[in-house]
Amino acid sequence: MIGLLTVVSGPDAGREFRIAEDHKTVWIGRGSKCQFVLTDPTASRRHGRFLKTKSKVLFTDGESKNGTKLNEARVEKSAYLNDGDRLTFGKTIVEFRSTEEGAAPAGPPDSAEQQPPASL
Repeated sequence: MIGLLTVVSGPDAGREFRIAEDHKTVWIGRGSKCQFVLTDPTASRRHGRFLKTKSKVLFTDGESKNGTKLNEARVEKSAYLNDGDRLTFGKTIVEFRSTEEGAAPAGPPDSAEQQPPASL
């Protein structure tokens, strides 16, 4: 997996989509041909796409009606994503978490990591 998309706000809050190594392009939007389908009526059918490059994930707006925001700034055409970036599609906010180069998705540590160290 190279990235995790988590809906943090909007009609689909809590839903996740894992961008796997074998995904070259992932479309997001209301359309049934999108890999990550949103139910938000204010999102476009093909709102935008995530493209895996050699070292990063590139987001490109799909010429959506209402545009896309990246961390509150409008995406004019495309933008490379960094761990923790938030994208707004209509009334839906999606957080991107990178798992490349040792970056771990945010959240509670695995149960194995929560155990206290063994006694000496």
